[in-house]
Amino acid sequence: MMDVFFNELSVPLMKDLGNLDILVEKYAQVIKEVKSQGFNMVRYEKGVESIMLSEEYSLSQYLYDHRALPSASILLTTQARPYIPDGDVAEDAYILNEYFVEMNGKQVKSEGFTAAAINRSIAIGFDSPEWLSNAYSVIESNGTSVREIKVLYAYDTEFFALDIFQSWADTFLPPTLISSELLPSEKKIHLSRHHGYDELMKFAKRICRESYVNAILNSIDRDSNVKQFARCITGTNVIEITLVRNGYYGMAVSTTARNDRELRCIANLITEKYS
Repeated sequence: MMDVFFNELSVPLMKDLGNLDILVEKYAQVIKEVKSQGFNMVRYEKGVESIMLSEEYSLSQYLYDHRALPSASILLTTQARPYIPDGDVAEDAYILNEYFVEMNGKQVKSEGFTAAAINRSIAIGFDSPEWLSNAYSVIESNGTSVREIKVLYAYDTEFFALDIFQSWADTFLPPTLISSELLPSEKKIHLSRHHGYDELMKFAKRICRESYVNAILNSIDRDSNVKQFARCITGTNVIEITLVRNGYYGMAVSTTARNDRELRCIANLITEKYS
């Protein structure tokens, strides 16, 4: 599974700690979404304990002071270090090249963005007024040649619904589907009785054997212009399936999808196997 990388330059040295709870909670929500999207761990150079939030107050102290909060547990249990472990396949690139991030018209060094670029992953960070773009250019130079690597950047959960991330994830982040906790015989099937009932029921029992199916929610009548066998209902875990025999009818299927990318993957699997 792919790790994400912390942008160490996003940490604000705060004079007023009054908004610190909001800042940390927002970052924790980004990490939760990172996990739900199928990423593994968040990589830091020395861990969250080494991050200073003000000249005298560290993130380590904050997490201890607020250890009962869910956000503290999220930050501590999802961290890994360092950015690039000794012996990692990415270590050669890190040693042999120089890396800079183009930010606000200047080039700055960022270990987090460097590691994200080398590993073809994304960077995440705190909601900072200096880092408000969803993508940055990382310049790689080996002394004789220069190339630009685009690295996506998340500082809020809205980022993961953007087309720029969905397109990237479809290419670089194959979804890890989870299985239903229900046995096929335990999955509920709700279908209306009409002329297509027998065929729908037969199909429903077949598809309930799939690990990514939770239940059959209901029958649906479909317009004859609908050509798609499995249609995703964006923002849900539901796929509508159209069967065409003696008429156009189908069913709404509840799946284990946790996001639209997983839903599209399941729809493709259903189409390939059953259409």
